[in-house]
Amino acid sequence: MNALAQNEAAPIESKRELAKAKTRRALLKSALRLYSLEGAQGMSMNKIAKGAGIAQPSFYNHFESLDALQNELSAQLKDHYLSPMRLA
Repeated sequence: MNALAQNEAAPIESKRELAKAKTRRALLKSALRLYSLEGAQGMSMNKIAKGAGIAQPSFYNHFESLDALQNELSAQLKDHYLSPMRLA
């Protein structure tokens, strides 16, 4: 298979999908920052959205709830810190 055929077979993310993924990452980063500064009690959808540069209602385009965001953040942190241990 030549390079052109490989590129045609590969999935192409739209600009919209890329923007959505970027915003989702920004929300997770904002949540982690808030958590490290204020603890779990200081986290709110409004503060997280503001830190990510979006309006609070837009939060729901990326996460079902604050709990869903916290679960995703916990899973990512767990994977990040435990994956080196799995390689050892």
